[in-house]
Amino acid sequence: MNDDEFQQSIAALDVLRAQIDSAVKQSQFLQISLEEMIRTRDTFAMLAGASEGDEILAPVGMSSFIRVKVADSKLVVVGIGNRVSVDMNTEDATKYMASNIEKTSEVIKKLSSAIEELDGKARTLAVVVQQEYQKRQQ
Repeated sequence: MNDDEFQQSIAALDVLRAQIDSAVKQSQFLQISLEEMIRTRDTFAMLAGASEGDEILAPVGMSSFIRVKVADSKLVVVGIGNRVSVDMNTEDATKYMASNIEKTSEVIKKLSSAIEELDGKARTLAVVVQQEYQKRQQ
């Protein structure tokens, strides 16, 4: 391996590691979003079983809840993206959230596979770079 190839290999290894780091951060963000979607779906399900005037625990974030009295268990406001929210009946909102959970879970699986593939390439390239470095030190 000549000097240019060695430098390119080092640069490629740096790029792979940066891609892995970015993909891991994306996966962590998606996992947090998935957990929030599950809590939201569960809250919709709890609300669907409530009657007007019932007191329920409503999540406010960070595993914290407030006690609220149900004014309307049939209609909820759902965020659909880009800071846009719409009214939906509880059943449709639950289905919408379930669909988002399924899609996000699939993205997380694909991202995990991509991370594994990138990690394999990085490990292989790291061995090549290390061997070349050791060879140059002799």
